[in-house]
Amino acid sequence: MFGMDCWSQSFEIKRKVGVLLEDPVYPRNFTGERYIEFVARLRDVSRPELEVKEILRDVGLYWAKDRKIGGYSAGMLQRLGLARALIGEPELVILDEPTANLDPAGRMELLEKIKELHEDKGISFLISTHILPELERICDWVSIIRDGKIVEQGPLNELFKKYKPHTYEIEVSDPKMLVFRLNNLDFVENMLVKGNKVHCKVKNVEKFCKEIPNIISSLKLSLIRFQPVYGVLEEVYRNVIGVERSD
Repeated sequence: MFGMDCWSQSFEIKRKVGVLLEDPVYPRNFTGERYIEFVARLRDVSRPELEVKEILRDVGLYWAKDRKIGGYSAGMLQRLGLARALIGEPELVILDEPTANLDPAGRMELLEKIKELHEDKGISFLISTHILPELERICDWVSIIRDGKIVEQGPLNELFKKYKPHTYEIEVSDPKMLVFRLNNLDFVENMLVKGNKVHCKVKNVEKFCKEIPNIISSLKLSLIRFQPVYGVLEEVYRNVIGVERSD
């Protein structure tokens, strides 16, 4: 790990790693600042007071540094855990279900903060989660694990290409006319109309992509957009797990 031996250089490796557990326990009577400073001293940070203040600012918790942890909300506790994981300027931070127990707004805020820390400070994050849409927002590499084994992995955009989605979005001048024409075609499973857009779930992608332009032309409709619906990591996951199970 980091080009070092995990047995003989374990101490050096641990100094480069930060961790946020799924269910961490905190001393409720400590203030946020006192707790993070305590962790910084345990990690032998050279200037703990300065680093703690900077980290609390980084995670958006500086305003609550003097409040007791017992009064923190779930979102504040996750930010506190992230601050603890960032002590000592780690190269890698491991996050276990980082958005667990957060409301939608809290999840979005925390994810944006993780993305910001990666872009601004160059910290790599390894995230374990079951909430797949969240990974699409911030991750560029995904590993799918089943029964303790990696069954698929790679850059997110490559996985989307490899497991092509079977849902297409078509935007035309008259969607109702198009839907009427597509009804009962053997290569279209079902359709959903959203405004001027028709979402088609397709059985035969090759045939669908070949026939749709001809159909639209024959109906004399204006074609505004015709594209696959990418960015559905759950669909990649189902494809991978389905392939594995069929083997």
